[in-house]
Amino acid sequence: TTFDSYLIQYKVQGSEETRNVTVPGGKRAYLIAGLLPSTKYTIYVYGISGTKRTQPLTTHITTAAAGDKAAPSPARLGNLSDPTVTASSVRLSWTTLTTFDSYLIQYKVQGSEETRNVTVPGGKRAYLIAGLLPSTKYTIYIYGISGTKRTQPLTTHITTAAAGDKA
Repeated sequence: TTFDSYLIQYKVQGSEETRNVTVPGGKRAYLIAGLLPSTKYTIYVYGISGTKRTQPLTTHITTAAAGDKAAPSPARLGNLSDPTVTASSVRLSWTTLTTFDSYLIQYKVQGSEETRNVTVPGGKRAYLIAGLLPSTKYTIYIYGISGTKRTQPLTTHITTAAAGDKA
């Protein structure tokens, strides 16, 4: 999916003050400068198409202490494409900025503690989760796995279609 632009919102955790940056749709990276050292931030990235805004990709970071050298960038996933949702399934596809040994997809009914796990080979960039309940809200996380390390997740929230609805 291509977007007209991206909205990046970031704030110090626990603060109400949010800063907004708009990035052109063709850009896939942005450096947020001027952050405070040793500070926890929450960052949200939204895709914007016309007047519509996607659910955010969300991450939490802690900046390095003043004087610390920048740590090497951790491996991370790229973007999650718009999921294709039916009454009983969802097709996910994503991009990556690095190669991974595998991917871990976790999904659960919103409000439930029961999480289902699926491992996908590193060469794949798409997966169909079948056997979902109709008219049900799910939270889905996708992690990149390299050795014993896993990335911060790409997160999406979907609601399956009502039984009998066409996809």
